[in-house]
Amino acid sequence: PDVLMQVVCWVLGEYGYLCEGVPLLRIVERLSDAVERQFSQPATRCWVLVALTKLVAQMGEYPEQVEEIATKYQDSSDVLVAKYSHELEALASNMDLMQLVLPVDASCEDLEVDSALGFLDGYVAEAVSKGAQLYLAPGERPDELDVGA
Repeated sequence: PDVLMQVVCWVLGEYGYLCEGVPLLRIVERLSDAVERQFSQPATRCWVLVALTKLVAQMGEYPEQVEEIATKYQDSSDVLVAKYSHELEALASNMDLMQLVLPVDASCEDLEVDSALGFLDGYVAEAVSKGAQLYLAPGERPDELDVGA
């Protein structure tokens, strides 16, 4: 089922470099074959493309077969598939940047979250000074906007 393929793609994309005795290029070749399969969920192809993107960053090179896949799916009718294909190609055009934004073992990084979004204060103040309305929390919004009643 698709959910297993999605899990496999996530694991290989994050930890493919740990597969002892299996070169990353072989994993890329298998995923390159898998991307062509028929899936019951359209999102599964996205999972394969993301795994390929992460593996390309781990390898530090852009194999021709992956480039062909990215080019093929850029015109996909599935907007997400097209988006991930464009992202893959754009990142692969600058391998140093690709490796910076897709570091090895990134899933274990601690992230600092600014839940107050203080970094946006200047932007908000400028927008308000130009006439934008302040944000109203759901409990503060006028009742006339409640279309569910």
